[in-house]
Order: sequence, then C-alpha cells, then structure tokens
Amino acid sequence: MSTQNCYVMDTCSLIELRQKNPMDIYETVWARLGSLVDNGFLISPIEVKREVHAVDEDIRKWLLRNDKMFVPLDEAQMKKMFEIQAQFPALADPEKETPVADPFVISLALTKDPRPTFDTFGTERVVVSEEKLKGNRICIPFVCQYYGVKWMSVFDMFRTEGWKF
Repeated sequence: MSTQNCYVMDTCSLIELRQKNPMDIYETVWARLGSLVDNGFLISPIEVKREVHAVDEDIRKWLLRNDKMFVPLDEAQMKKMFEIQAQFPALADPEKETPVADPFVISLALTKDPRPTFDTFGTERVVVSEEKLKGNRICIPFVCQYYGVKWMSVFDMFRTEGWKF
C-alpha cells in the first residue's frame, strides 16, 4: 500500500509561494494547489486563514475560493495545541497582536483525521513551512522533529508530488 501525503500548509509557505509565483503568471501552480485542496490533500488550520487575512490580499482571495482547505478546530486539535504550547512556549508569542498559527499547524498534523477513508489508504500528514531548522531555535521544524512529524518546504512538496512547470 502506498502512502499519500496530506500537506498541512503554514502561512509562510503561502506567502513565499505567492512572492515567487505570482498568481496571474503562474496559474498552473495555483490550479494544482487547488486540486490538492479539492481532493482533501492540502489542508490548514483556521488560524492560517486568520494570519493570511492580516497580511496578503491576493492569497486571501485565493483562499476564499479554496475555503474547504481549512479544517475547523476540534477538541483533539485544541488539546494537542495546548500540549505543544506547554512544551514549547517560545513557538508562539501570546503577546503578539496578530494571529499565530504555528502550534495549530503542528497540532493539525498530529491529530487523527476524522475521515476514515484517509486512514484506510495510509495518508501521512506532512507540514509545509518555509522555516528552517537552526540548532535549538524553537520553530516549526524543531517541534515537528520532536514529535516525529515530517516537514518540508513548498518546493519540496512540488518535488514530492512530481510537479514540473
């Protein structure tokens, strides 16, 4: 049985992707991402939507058309998010005035998918973030490594999917 990745996208990946691949020029990139969303293989927590709304108009419009990528926060995710925050308080600054999605992204990657078909077909959650592992700095890759969650950049996601443009 092969494993299909379900990508959990962080805000920074969406923003960097738009900066390097403007939507009006690289339509195929964004259409393929939309296809992953349509098939349930590209998801994000609601907090990513909140972060994007605060910083990027173009992505906000794309996300409105691809709103089904946002997984509502449930009790299991919330419990895992509090666990992550207790273990790694530096991951998200509670004093920050804008939304912080990082612990929610990891929590979503760690919680069981409520759709039974995905478990049947061996779906693996992979966090997509442009943050880099740098020593002991608390960041998404560091916390993913702690929990044994795979992570990759958005361009590594393209490579994994075999996409060529």
